[in-house]
Amino acid sequence: MSAAFAPLDDLVIETVDSVCGSSKTLTAIAVALDRARTEGVKTLVAMPSLQLIAEMSEVARRQSDVPVTVITSAEEPAADARRPPTTAMLREHIQRTVSGGEVVFITHETLHRTAPDWPAQAAQLELIIDEVPE
Repeated sequence: MSAAFAPLDDLVIETVDSVCGSSKTLTAIAVALDRARTEGVKTLVAMPSLQLIAEMSEVARRQSDVPVTVITSAEEPAADARRPPTTAMLREHIQRTVSGGEVVFITHETLHRTAPDWPAQAAQLELIIDEVPE
């Protein structure tokens, strides 16, 4: 039997468990923005809904000058263009990202569908999964 992911010696998984309304999400975004600004860290934030992504990405943009990217099916394509799948948009973004920190918001679904085909550059990202994926 093969593992879904190759073993990583330096993998660190941190969890936060607290009651609803205790600002876990806002705190995680604030930390991601600070680390992007001060350390050049790139963070991928996977969230369960388009509405939550819209709200939190707006908060992130208001709080910082760190680049914030949203990759979802809600992003409007050009009127005459066909939009590629969010997984393709995410892979392309990761592959062409330049130096410096940023925060990228995606849905749980995009995270799940990208899982078997991450580009090598994804190893440089930190991942925040907001809420337990269903």
